Amino acid sequence: ENAKVNARLNDTEIDFSHGDLLQGMEVSANLIVANILPPILVRMVEDAARLLVDEGILILSGILDKRVDELLLAYGNTFDLVEKRSQGEWVVLVLRKQ
Repeated sequence: ENAKVNARLNDTEIDFSHGDLLQGMEVSANLIVANILPPILVRMVEDAARLLVDEGILILSGILDKRVDELLLAYGNTFDLVEKRSQGEWVVLVLRKQ
């Protein structure tokens, strides 16, 4: 619901869906955004790779700086790091499917 409110406030049209990459998602995507805990992000590497189109973008956010290396290691064989942004101890990673 917060994402829908923010989209309206930013005058942006986005089709939102709610799902769990680990359970039954089969639709290909150009972009996946995940703001969840690192252990879940690590478990979803294969699903993210399966669901993203070639050169699709994966944005992982809400990551504590001390967990970044763990995620880069988990995603490094399938994704290239495009951008890393920090705000205080929080990090967002933008990855591209190889």
